Amino acid sequence: MTAVLARANLRGASGGDANVLCGDAETLAPGLLAGGAAVFCDPSRRTAAGRTWRIEDFSPSWGFVTSLLDGGRLACAKLGPGLPHSLIPDAVETEWVSVGGDLVEAALWAGPGTTPGRRRAVVDDHELTRDAALAPPPVGRVGEYVYEPDAAVIRAGLVPAVAEAVGAWRLHDGVAYLTASGLVQTPFAEAFAVDEVLPYSEKGLRAWVRERGIGALEIKKRGVDADPAALRRRLRPAGPNSATLILTPTASGAQALVARRLAAG
Repeated sequence: MTAVLARANLRGASGGDANVLCGDAETLAPGLLAGGAAVFCDPSRRTAAGRTWRIEDFSPSWGFVTSLLDGGRLACAKLGPGLPHSLIPDAVETEWVSVGGDLVEAALWAGPGTTPGRRRAVVDDHELTRDAALAPPPVGRVGEYVYEPDAAVIRAGLVPAVAEAVGAWRLHDGVAYLTASGLVQTPFAEAFAVDEVLPYSEKGLRAWVRERGIGALEIKKRGVDADPAALRRRLRPAGPNSATLILTPTASGAQALVARRLAAG
């Protein structure tokens, strides 16, 4: 079935017929790539126990995949979005792709037209790129707005670029939440208006939920040791109102931000 679909897709892309060979990639590759043809590789990472990041379990082998990325041809290796940064070869350009808020894949590119070391985040139809490491923004107080960068932006190390674009600073070292005094719309982060800043105290939050009649409670968190689903049950939400809590460490300690999600655009 994979071969049938590949042939149909290639025929549609090229406007002509396509020859699809079924066989072991490592055996067929030397002859097929002798003329410098471009190559796309999507190695299997599934074992009897499920998906794996053990490179010993990749098929074709990880050594073969990286050999395709030597720069001698245009090549792309499609991998899972959780690709460990330690596995990324120095000579490739890497992009992380997010669709509809879901991080779906990472791709390693090499060869003509690529830039070794470049990192790119593709969020739906928008692209953010860096060619060199970026300095992290400073840490400061909680502002009137909080931004949660898209997962592709975080994986690509581009949180500082988003911070610069929206005039934001960090809430805490090592936490991807950004905060700012003004609102700047960006496709690379979700924006929230901060209505209240509360201490992160389970007892205090339970009282707040009860007093505000919060029945629908969304809990988001980074850098705080909490299970949102379990915490929600313990806070006992009940009532006609809804709210979003953002749990995060800050320069003043762990806090709970009462926030409103703002529409993009």
